[in-house]
Amino acid sequence: MATATVANEYCNLSLQELRESPTNPRQHFEENALRELAESIKTQGVLSPILVRSLPENFPEHFEIVTGARRFRAAQLAGLDTVPVRIVSLPDNEALEVQVVENLQRSEIHPLDEARGFRALLQLDGAGYDIHKISVKIGKTPNYVATRLKLTELVPEVAEAFLKDGLAIGHALLIAKLPEGMQKEALSQAYASAWGDGKHERVLRPIASLQAWIEQHVFLQLDKVPFSKDDATLVPEAGSCLDCPKRTGFNKLLFPDTQRDSCTDPCCFNKKLDQHVARQIEAAPRLMQISTAWGKPQSETVLGRGRWVPITLGSERKNGKQVRPENVHCKSAVKAIVVDGVEKGQTVRVCADSKCSTHFPAETQKRRKQHEVDRAQVRQRNEAEQKLVALRHRVLSEVLKKVSVPFKQGPLQLVAFLAVKGLTYQQSLRLAKRRRLITGGDEPLLEVVEKKLAALIKESDDVQLARLIVEAGLIESAALPREIEKGETLQLAAHVYGVDIATIRDGAAREQKTKPGKTKAKTGNKPKRAS
Repeated sequence: MATATVANEYCNLSLQELRESPTNPRQHFEENALRELAESIKTQGVLSPILVRSLPENFPEHFEIVTGARRFRAAQLAGLDTVPVRIVSLPDNEALEVQVVENLQRSEIHPLDEARGFRALLQLDGAGYDIHKISVKIGKTPNYVATRLKLTELVPEVAEAFLKDGLAIGHALLIAKLPEGMQKEALSQAYASAWGDGKHERVLRPIASLQAWIEQHVFLQLDKVPFSKDDATLVPEAGSCLDCPKRTGFNKLLFPDTQRDSCTDPCCFNKKLDQHVARQIEAAPRLMQISTAWGKPQSETVLGRGRWVPITLGSERKNGKQVRPENVHCKSAVKAIVVDGVEKGQTVRVCADSKCSTHFPAETQKRRKQHEVDRAQVRQRNEAEQKLVALRHRVLSEVLKKVSVPFKQGPLQLVAFLAVKGLTYQQSLRLAKRRRLITGGDEPLLEVVEKKLAALIKESDDVQLARLIVEAGLIESAALPREIEKGETLQLAAHVYGVDIATIRDGAAREQKTKPGKTKAKTGNKPKRAS
């Protein structure tokens, strides 16, 4: 058929003459909806023409789809040869604008494709789009457009989970507002492990749960930071907090419901804290550095918790004197800066003089010394235990080096012993009764059962040992009072050894029918003779 070349023409074109546009913001098509549209096209045809434009001179016999890629794909599924089109003359910028706006008005478009469409409009040369103009164009609020735009900043792992419908739009929007370094961790926090269909499955947590985790671990409060929020020189590449779009109080479009002014970039926040601490120490080299964490500090210049006492103002008095030691100033009091924890960067007054009778009385010093002795003993005991465990693992490693197949008599006895040793008392008792090592309703002590099983292992040959090992692994499953289900250990063993459970079940049913039935005498009636 002849190829149409004039603009604004309605005609039918072969599907072979059409090509999808690489700039189309819609990149994901829901398979079920596409098949439903294909079924509709089979009976009614393509009701709305596909908008196309001529390709450049190097493709004179083809047309690019501006809008209608979904109809084009459905027509292919329906097996059509031609489709109705409207041919228009559009330069690249105008074609992109038509594609974006037309697709953004479709309800079934994926939110990530929608977000990429918004981004394409902002980057469109000469179009003059901003968030507010886009919101007017599509009939949405500026907040809607701003939050959707953040979806384009999802890291690949989160974007993939979102596109596969493993992540809901609400969860994706929360994660998109976080720095790249926090998004993977937030993605893992969006899921929980749950038991279903006989296995652990990953399920999506409620959005409130993810929000709570973000507020606790990511949103860092700015109302009590020790540095000045308007200081643009603290971390020059970050600028001041007041002008930072990562601050919830600055970006109301993204965080309309946040009550407290917070930072959403922990890396930048901590970098500013580190720089603030470094500045304070540089300005006052003799400034004492203290840690709020227990244990030995990482630096020798930092005093660990327990070696200093904070001195704060207090109002509790008795006979005109302060009651609590931490409210009493002494001649050893000095200014210090906190170098870690939630109070990092704060400057406080402390007493670090162990000879100070006010803040380190004799009894307190005695307790502190005993505490240090106890900690040293615990540390030595832990180190000794770690050495013993390490030795055991080395022995295990050397044993594993000697393991080979097929098992000989000695190693096979060892495996059987390990299999039996790992059983609970009830499982060991079931195995012993199944092997008729114990009869009747007796329940002897565990030591007696273990001795009988150990004797059985010693007397068994290779085949008997192999059977005993399998039997020990299946003894619990064999005692379950229910139908054998797919995936449980007994069914798996039957499958591995080619045992047909259905055949065994039918045989058991036939045996049951051939057994003589019990008769019951009823008052006034003679027992019926079995036919």
